[in-house]
Amino acid sequence: MIWIILTFLGIPLWFCAVALGILLRGRHRIKHLPGGFGCKVRIVSGQVPGLKSEFSRITGVGNWIHAVLILHGGNPFLARTSLCGIQAVESGPSEIDPATVKRIDDPVAVRFRHDNGATLELACARHDLDAMLGPFAQQQWPADAPAHRPPPAESAS
Repeated sequence: MIWIILTFLGIPLWFCAVALGILLRGRHRIKHLPGGFGCKVRIVSGQVPGLKSEFSRITGVGNWIHAVLILHGGNPFLARTSLCGIQAVESGPSEIDPATVKRIDDPVAVRFRHDNGATLELACARHDLDAMLGPFAQQQWPADAPAHRPPPAESAS
């Protein structure tokens, strides 16, 4: 039906095919970035613009640049990118119910503290855990660590 409407409006079908190919190619390139990992994210406490309190339906791609987590999400037509400055790992890795995080095999979750004090929970496949921890891979937290830690005290200048 959409093809008939586009043809009626005078948009060539070859143009639609090329545009679709470009969109899908861009998504393919994001999924295969070095150090990238498939993940889903949600806000546990606080607020971060562009993120919700429930895991998204579509699995996104994350990668790290220093202590900044770059999250690429959305579908090919409505892609969105979120930049999240991360202070530390709050807890994890811990097991998470596969029914909560669909379309991820053998999911594990890690909670991170955002620069504004919010708590983010990222879920990924167990084989992507090292990539998900990124620069915090050396920081070890027990799986039963409390989910909310106070922010570090700032030194007086």
